[in-house]
Amino acid sequence: LISPAGVHDFPSEMDALLKEGKNPLIPESEEQFYTLLDFVMSEQPFIPAAIAKAEAEVSVSRAEINKKIFADIRSDMELGLEKEYKNISAPTLIIWGDQDKAINVKNIDRYAALVSNSQKVVLEGIGHVAMIEVPEYTAELMRKFLKN
Repeated sequence: LISPAGVHDFPSEMDALLKEGKNPLIPESEEQFYTLLDFVMSEQPFIPAAIAKAEAEVSVSRAEINKKIFADIRSDMELGLEKEYKNISAPTLIIWGDQDKAINVKNIDRYAALVSNSQKVVLEGIGHVAMIEVPEYTAELMRKFLKN
C-alpha cells in the first residue's frame, strides 16, 4: 500500500481544501494540472514539456469522471472501511511519504495497527506518490518485502 486512503484520524492539507470546496487532485485547467503535480509530489521527476502538456490535456478532459470516482471513493470511506482492515491477514507493506499533503502520514501508525502482519516504511522528503517520485527505491522496498 502506498499512501493509502481509508484512515483519516489525522487530517491533511487536502482535507482542509476539500472543506473549502477545492479538490487539488482534480485539475480543471492546465494550470491546475501543474498545481496537482506540486501538491502530490515533493520530488518531481523531469517531465518533458510536451508530455506534461499532453497529460494535462488528458487530465482536464477527464475532470468530470474523476469527480465521480473521487465521490465514490469518499462515499466508501464514510461507510467505515477501517473495521474491515482488521480482516486483512496477508503480509502487507505500507509505504508513506512524510511530505504527503493528500493523506497525513501520521495515519500510518493506526493503519499498521489495524492491518495485522504489516510493516511500515516512511520515506523522508517524499509526497503522496512515492512510486513516481522515487520509483527505483519504492520497487526495491517492494522486492525485498516480497522476497521475505
